[in-house]
Amino acid sequence: MSSDNRTLTYIALFVVGALLLAYLTGTMNSDGGETRLSKAAEEIGDGVKNAGRELNPNRTTGDKIGDAVEDLGQDIRDGSDN
Repeated sequence: MSSDNRTLTYIALFVVGALLLAYLTGTMNSDGGETRLSKAAEEIGDGVKNAGRELNPNRTTGDKIGDAVEDLGQDIRDGSDN
């Protein structure tokens, strides 16, 4: 790679990094600094937990009902946070 191409590559990487940093700092919410990115990570974690729970072959009907009630309570709490 020639020196000119290498310089352009470094400049492009710097610009992309600067834009990413600006985006991430621009997504800060006024509610304690929690970002959309951390909220998305939390939602992914909840989804993985729920999937593992659903795939458990030893779940009884009572377990399923209890999980549904727990999920409903969580949805209500999440709705009141907004």
